[in-house]
Amino acid sequence: MKERTYKLLDGFELIVSEEALFVRVAQGRMPITTSEEVEFDRVLALVDHLQRKLTEKDATIESLGRNNQAWQTELRRERQSTTQMRRALEEARSYFGDIATFTTDKDASKVASRAFNMIVGALEEGDKE
Repeated sequence: MKERTYKLLDGFELIVSEEALFVRVAQGRMPITTSEEVEFDRVLALVDHLQRKLTEKDATIESLGRNNQAWQTELRRERQSTTQMRRALEEARSYFGDIATFTTDKDASKVASRAFNMIVGALEEGDKE
């Protein structure tokens, strides 16, 4: 078995080899032998810590997934709404364009032409987005 080193929460390093368990207090210092019970407690503390972190990360991932689904649903609704508004504007553009072109009443023609231009502007602005 190769020697393996584990960083513990208290800053110590646990070194496991075929011969024994060692603890190194700081990087670069000589390892010291220790009892299995003491190191077992340290390893359990590390395991507990890592399990808590994993649980927190799982909760974060789940929350992000729920938020993502909500945003996707909202985005679909907004796209449907935008599509419906675009259709309505296109119909209005066609209608006011016809009135502006075919009416003989000058005032009605001006109003229809102005409405037509406003609708065309709104549609062009939507195309930019």
